[in-house]
Amino acid sequence: MSGPAASTAAPGAPAESVWATYGAWLWLIGIVQFAVALFVVQAAYGCANHGGCYNLFTDPISNLGSGGFLGNPPTFSYQGVAYPWPFSYLWPVFNYSIFALGTFLFAGTLLMFRAFPRSRLAEVGLGLLALSGLSAAGVGVVPEDTLLAVHSAFALITFLGAGLATLLIGISWVGHRSWSRAWSTYTIASGLFSLAWMIALVLPSFGVLAAWPVFGSGFGYGGVERMIVVAPLVWVAAVAIRVLRRPREHGPTPSEVRHPLSSSSWEIYGALTWLLGLVSFVGVMIAAQLAYPCSNFGGCYNLLTNPISALGSAGYATGNPPYDSYLSVHFPWPVSPWWPAFNYAIVLFGVALIAGSFFVRRAFPPNGWATGAFVLLAIGGMGAAGVGVAPEDTLLELHIAFAAIAFLLAALAVIGFGAALAADRSPWGKGWTIYTFVSGFFALAWVVLIARPEIVGVAQWVNYGSGFGFGGLERLIVVAPFLWIALVSLRVLRYPRRGSAPVGRRVPAGSVGGP
Repeated sequence: MSGPAASTAAPGAPAESVWATYGAWLWLIGIVQFAVALFVVQAAYGCANHGGCYNLFTDPISNLGSGGFLGNPPTFSYQGVAYPWPFSYLWPVFNYSIFALGTFLFAGTLLMFRAFPRSRLAEVGLGLLALSGLSAAGVGVVPEDTLLAVHSAFALITFLGAGLATLLIGISWVGHRSWSRAWSTYTIASGLFSLAWMIALVLPSFGVLAAWPVFGSGFGYGGVERMIVVAPLVWVAAVAIRVLRRPREHGPTPSEVRHPLSSSSWEIYGALTWLLGLVSFVGVMIAAQLAYPCSNFGGCYNLLTNPISALGSAGYATGNPPYDSYLSVHFPWPVSPWWPAFNYAIVLFGVALIAGSFFVRRAFPPNGWATGAFVLLAIGGMGAAGVGVAPEDTLLELHIAFAAIAFLLAALAVIGFGAALAADRSPWGKGWTIYTFVSGFFALAWVVLIARPEIVGVAQWVNYGSGFGFGGLERLIVVAPFLWIALVSLRVLRYPRRGSAPVGRRVPAGSVGGP
């Protein structure tokens, strides 16, 4: 058979290529945003630091994520010489960017698993690549000016894992028909190149070479680090582009091909993603609140007045004014020692909402209401992630915009889910439909009140002090969607995986598993 419709792909390849496409996009987006962040953060580096501008060949990559003087000693001693601590004013951007790169690399690797040869060597290589992604995320969570030993361990795993993964995957491609000899040769060369520079990085530790210079001019530590990562990153981008260019029109459509994992399995992955993201955020939120010093603004943190985002404010540590003027009264700026954890947790929660929505989609009736609701929830997840990327004490207007998107779209999404359940007969039942509608409208009502306090005769909601105010309203907005997400996740996890149809899907009469 010949012509454009002809296909040499193995059975099941169309479904694989669909999942691989999603994974390839995650890989590509992660690398592009990280490359842009590297350039931007480096451009903001102060040339007065350590006697010169940032040097690509000597300064470590992680210096771009260091807060410098923010609680650290003013000088850094290296080889008996004291240097001012390196500092870029956009250091949070670097940390969030490498966190996103690691998260996208990990998730993309899982989605692209079946696009690679089915061999033990390829599985080990992809496992190492996923581990490298998690470690890269750890580099952003633990910057070098916080816990240097932990940061160094994450960086070492990232470097070594990426090189070994590339090498093993290249070897597994030898003789494989889906990947040509040129691809296998290029991949093996990339892995060997990265590992060779990894060895060069650690040689000074064994006394073979003198210590690589960290600051100044010439070629040193920063250059070696870049040599280690450049080949794997370029390889990941090249593979992603190759997968995206692969034809997808041959064979049946994705909806006609069942993935090797049943739909209920993917629903479980999505439910776990939602649940883990929610639990981690709530847990960190409680921890950040408990760590809040009671000396700020005359009392302890008040759930009913203090905004949730105050837990992610660095206060004095980021050069903000020592007092915040509110209603003609000056209050010391609130600070929780857990503010970085809060921001990372809400970013992770937002990413979990997006990823979980993609997988849980099939748990709901296949109608336009459900599709629209998932889109709204995913965009709301982006808003939640933005709240962590732009804390309230950095770019307040942008922070408020992200928070408004998260609050409003979460409420509208839950209402949309209620409409989806009401419009289609499904195993969820009338009780779930009513509960979903109530949760959505409950949250929406408080969204309206927080924006228009005059409706209930209040001039302005208070942010500090006692009584009921802005913080209480925010918590009333999120409590219903949070509880709904948790219950839906638990419901999906309890749904039978065998002997019944996927949730929300009608099974034709006479088919296996049908009525």
